[in-house]
This record gives sequence, C-alpha cells and structure tokens, in this order.
Amino acid sequence: MTISPPAAPIAAARTVARRDRRVPSRLTDPVGWSVFIALTTAGVWLRGGGWQLLAGGGDAMWLAVGQVAGLVAALGGLAGVILVARPTWIERRSGLDQMIRWHRSVGIATILGLVVHVAASTVGFAAGALSAAPAELWRLLRDEPFMVAALVATWLFVTVALTSWRRVKARMSYEAWYLLHLNGYLAVLLGFGHQVLLGQTFADDALARWFWIGLFAAAAFVVLWSRLGSLIQSLVRRRTYVAAAHQVARDTVAVTIGGPGVPGFRAVAGQFVSARFVTSDLWWQSHPFSLSAAPDGRHLRLTIKNLGDATSRLQTVRPGTRVLLQGPYGRMTLDAEPDRALILIGAGVGLAPMVSLLHGCEPWRRPIVLARGHERADIPHLAEIQRLTAGLGGRLFVITGSRSRWRGGNPFLAEHLRQQIPGIAQRAAFVCGPPALQSAAAAGLRRAGMPGQHIHSERFGW
Repeated sequence: MTISPPAAPIAAARTVARRDRRVPSRLTDPVGWSVFIALTTAGVWLRGGGWQLLAGGGDAMWLAVGQVAGLVAALGGLAGVILVARPTWIERRSGLDQMIRWHRSVGIATILGLVVHVAASTVGFAAGALSAAPAELWRLLRDEPFMVAALVATWLFVTVALTSWRRVKARMSYEAWYLLHLNGYLAVLLGFGHQVLLGQTFADDALARWFWIGLFAAAAFVVLWSRLGSLIQSLVRRRTYVAAAHQVARDTVAVTIGGPGVPGFRAVAGQFVSARFVTSDLWWQSHPFSLSAAPDGRHLRLTIKNLGDATSRLQTVRPGTRVLLQGPYGRMTLDAEPDRALILIGAGVGLAPMVSLLHGCEPWRRPIVLARGHERADIPHLAEIQRLTAGLGGRLFVITGSRSRWRGGNPFLAEHLRQQIPGIAQRAAFVCGPPALQSAAAAGLRRAGMPGQHIHSERFGW
C-alpha cells in the first residue's frame, strides 16, 4: 500500500454551503408515536375482551396468543412500509441508518408475529387440539372470506424477508430485489381485509374497527406522500435535467443537474438524493447518489460509479435528460459538528460527500482528508480535493494499493492515525465507503482517542 504525503498548498476557490437549520419537532418523534400507537392498540384489544381470553385458559389462551401475535405482525407491517417510504420527518430526526435498523427489527417482528399468529389461532379454532389444527386450517381457507388473501400476504412477507438475507440479496440484481420488495405493500393490503372482517378485536367492535381503519389510512397517506409527493413536485414544479456529464475517475462520471427546480431543492453539503433518470429503460427506478459539490442554488452535482445495472448505463447519460429528484436525505452535514476540526475519510465514490463537505468548510476546520483507491485513477475529483484541501490549510493523504496488503500498512491503525494527525481526539470524522472500510476507520479512530459520538458515517440505500 502507498500513502502519498500531504499535497502542497494550492489556492482554491470555494463555494460556501448553506446550513440546514431545521430542528425536528417533538410532534415528529417516531419513537413517541410508536409507543402511543402500541399502547392504544393494546388498550383496544383489552377493551374488546383480550383480558378475558388470556384468563380463560385452554383454547381461549391459544386465541389470545394468536390475536396478540397478529396485532404485532400488523403493526410491524405498517411500520415497515412507512420506514421504507423514507418520510423526511423521520429521516431528519433519526437518520437513514437508524431507519434501516428499525426496518430490520420490525421486519423480524412481523415475520415472527405472523408465524405465531397462524399457528396459535389455528390451534385455538381447533379447540386446542394440535392434531386437529391442519384440518381446521383447511376449513378456514375454504370457508372464511379473506383467508386465502391472508395466506398469500404471509407468503409475500416471508419472500420479502428471505430476499433481505445478505447471502440471497448479494446474488440478486438491484432491479429484481426492488420489484420483489414492492410486494411488501401488496402484502399489507391483502392482510387488511382479513384483519378488519375476521379479527375478533375489530370485527365485533365498531370503535376498534374504525381505529384500525384510521390507522391504516394514516399509514397509507404517509407512504403515498413520502413516495409520490416529492416525485409529483419534481414532475410539476421542480423541473431538473442533466446539464453536463464528464468522467472524473475510472468508471466514474460527475453528472451536473440544472433546471428551474434546483433553487427550490433544499439540500446542503454532505447530503444525498434519490434520482430517477427519465430514459426508456431507467424511468421506473430511482437510486441514491451523494452530492459531490455543495449546492450553489443553480446546480447540483452527483458522482456515479459504474457498479453494474443502472449505473453502467448512466456512464453515458446525455445532457438534456430529465431527472426526477427526491430528498434530500442524510444527516452527515457540517451542522453535525459545528465546532470541531475535521477528518474526512472516503474510498472511491464514497469521496463524493467528502468533496461537498470540503466546499462548505471554513478555514479554521483545517480538514485532514484520507482518500482511498486501488489506484489513483480510481479516486474521483482528486485534483479538486487537492485544491480544496490545500486552500483550507489542510492535508491530503492519498492511500492506494491492494486490499490484500492492508495488514502491513493499514492507515487506520490507531498508532498510524495518532502519528499522522496530532490532536486527533479533538477532531470529528466523517467516513464514507464500503462497510469494511467504515468499520476499520471507525475502530481505528476510537482507539486513537476520538469519542464515538464524533465519528459519522451513513449508508445511502436500503
């Protein structure tokens, strides 16, 4: 591995990034709302006779367990589709990384709840006789409305869960994975009729039924607004298109977005957007891309590496191509560290947000940049990073070489970091790149004395 010495000072012109001063309201606290809805649902269930079922024993106990598991699965399903819709009021407060973790947790709870619900309810309807459960399940499927739809919904949820497993997901194209996961919405819809008409908690209690219908309608509104609201705005009001595109590294292009919709797009340095390029083969899918320059009110710049599928076709995108933008997303902005000098660490296209942060840096931050690539030709915006870093009185270390040689010259070992960056514990770090690099950098920084709350990294996709 080669670590190039700091670049010599070069004068640099900079664009100062706008700050995101929006403070999330307590009324948009997703944890508070989740607790409120869960407690209200529990109250509705108890009001409808849930406690009597629990105390009844025998087949009543099985039915009670089935009902509780069904409610857990239903609430988990609604929470899952809300989180995957990426409402900005949740993302602003909690960040996309936290939303991904919540989505994974509620997904597991949904699947476990469904399995327990089907098993316990079937045994309960079979009067507690395990041997009679298969015949009872067949009777329910044959005679009860919406039971087949509920079974299909369960199968769809299980399919979505299995394809979220890393080993399975790694073998799938993004397009195939995306289409399969759209079935999560269909699964929630198919399960709705079963819950309202067959679920004893709702079927026999008008107040409970309207509570659940209202909850479902509110979730549908959040999903539709989050998914389609900004998309409709992009279509109607925020017209944006490709103004220019040029290569900035091997298999990597910088795409400049212009148009009358750019001034109203409230993005800041370090954030990312979901971009939908309106071409004959790409119009139906959107992808997350980091801003690689601080927004100046006239243009947005995205840096796109050829990672296969859609990104390979975007290497030759033509000026004039319509782009629909959603977002912005991300909390990896300078406002996260208002009073600390910075260390910016990026690998490959993960350097894109670091470039935009450099555009917004004040000279007192004296940024230290660690730019990682297999070769220098793989590092995007290298000359620009050199100019910006030197103009701010900072230092740039270009780290190249094979990953197989990291052990002998790992730049993220604590002793290396302390040697190259005096006063590292008083700085803050922003890290972007492959998961292995993010983990290695964060571990090295912590061991070098930097508190964990001052180490920021973020994934930009689900």
